[in-house]
Amino acid sequence: FKVKDGVGARAAFVFTPNDRLRIDLTADYSHDHASLAVGRPLNDLTTFSIGFYPNQTLEVTDPVGSGSYDWKGATTPGLPNSTKLTHYGFAGTAAYDFTDALTVKSITSWRDLGTDDYVDIDATEYEIGDVFVGVDQRQFSQEFQLLYSGDRLNAVAGLYYLDEKVKSHQEAYADDLLGPLFADSGFLRTVDDKLRTKSYAAFANASYEILAGVRLSSGLRYTRETKDYWRTTSTFYSNPIIHGLYGTTFVFAPDKGKWNDWSPMATIDWQARPNLMLYARAAKGFKSGGFNGRANSLNETSAYAPEKVWSYELGFKSRPAQGLTVNGAVFHSDYKDFQARIGAVARGAGLPTPLLKVLNVGQLRIRGAELEAAWTPVDQLLLDAQIGYLDAEYKEFEDDRFPNDSRAFQTPAFSPKWT
Repeated sequence: FKVKDGVGARAAFVFTPNDRLRIDLTADYSHDHASLAVGRPLNDLTTFSIGFYPNQTLEVTDPVGSGSYDWKGATTPGLPNSTKLTHYGFAGTAAYDFTDALTVKSITSWRDLGTDDYVDIDATEYEIGDVFVGVDQRQFSQEFQLLYSGDRLNAVAGLYYLDEKVKSHQEAYADDLLGPLFADSGFLRTVDDKLRTKSYAAFANASYEILAGVRLSSGLRYTRETKDYWRTTSTFYSNPIIHGLYGTTFVFAPDKGKWNDWSPMATIDWQARPNLMLYARAAKGFKSGGFNGRANSLNETSAYAPEKVWSYELGFKSRPAQGLTVNGAVFHSDYKDFQARIGAVARGAGLPTPLLKVLNVGQLRIRGAELEAAWTPVDQLLLDAQIGYLDAEYKEFEDDRFPNDSRAFQTPAFSPKWT
């Protein structure tokens, strides 16, 4: 996994033509060429079972019947040992002070990222789960801000724009997996897709000291996003007869998606003592809708709606003694139209097709508490500790493959009760 070749550079320039104007310019570039990514074999793969026709299972042993493989982690001979990434960008910030309290700011950014990755998913010398993924991503963003800073009032308002283009080409090789089932025909699946996202936003946020040591903050953001997506998936077999029977090309070109959202926020904080601050916060979050970029059939191509969450938090931040910091919080979040990836297999008269859907499956609730402490008893020595409790639960999770069409009984992924 070592990097075979890597280089990076970054430059920053600051211009102050006068006391009121400041211009910051940055540019960065990085390129690395590493070894290919390798998965981990979780079983010996001595028998691979596949439902080929209804009520019939075929078994492939070893998996091509050689009986000579020692089942140690390895990579497929001939698969390029290469993962390349090139990433660069430019950013510019210009700030002009109209007065000591009022500033206007412009933030402009451009980024470009390209990858060419070979991956041996199964980590065996057989061509079972070998893939190539090439991605080209470019984005431009522009933000304007108007900032006010006073004795009791601080505020910011602004406009934001993002234009992102992503295209990718993927290849999956599986001669040793599917070849024995199809007269030793070679197998290749390709995926090409393009996605263009445009995001527009307007926002305002203000914080006002209503009493000595008590600040009330509120904000509102309006977001509008559009996504234009296109994808084609093709399956090829080297045997012309097999290809004529099972070779396919699938095109997914949905209508452009459009979503918008209003996201408010409110916070109150109280500096109860010089070393203790208490706060309460409520906010709404928004994650845009989209299209299933892994669809392999028409019954997977529906768009999914935005995911929204209301979150609430109560907490404190304190310095009870010299060199000691103690912070704590309790929180509660309610998700609606929760976006989930659903995996299944469609079985019919041909090769079983994996179904990988993204759906709005219902509601998710997450609540918990966190406590952290950091202590510097002497210079150059830091002791810190954290503990977290999490209670995550699906309130609704619609899935017709489970009893009562629900899998809400499951524990949400990546949600340990204690950390």
